Amino acid sequence: MLDKILEQTTIAIPASMLEFEVDSTWRRFVSQSGMPEAQILKYLEFQGQSKADFTANWRTDADHKLRVQLIMDKIKDKEAFTVDQSEVDAAAEEQLKEVTDEETRSYYKTMIEDDLKIKKTGEFLLANNSITNGAEIGYEEFMADHQH
Repeated sequence: MLDKILEQTTIAIPASMLEFEVDSTWRRFVSQSGMPEAQILKYLEFQGQSKADFTANWRTDADHKLRVQLIMDKIKDKEAFTVDQSEVDAAAEEQLKEVTDEETRSYYKTMIEDDLKIKKTGEFLLANNSITNGAEIGYEEFMADHQH
């Protein structure tokens, strides 16, 4: 559904946002690998690749992700979704069990509130749009259509 909205919407993603998203993905990749970044870079060099070569394919996904986020934020703001303080408190209690600093808790509660509004945005989109099943396709065909 969001892809359909994206097809009909022109959104220019600033290069700085795109770079930040790709760099964030790189940092997550390095962290999840459990290896030092220098070792990964050395391995890429051994393979004849640079960090830029390796992350080039991530740009398309990062662009798509950012465009979806911007659309969801715009819909969230336009529809002015609200969440009850009790919802925020319940989610914060669950997610912030280990956080005792009140300033840090307050910061994260703001993020949690926004996440809950984004969730309501998704529910709103599902409730207000018709979803029809398409033709059944095989894995290879699906992957061919969704390669970035």
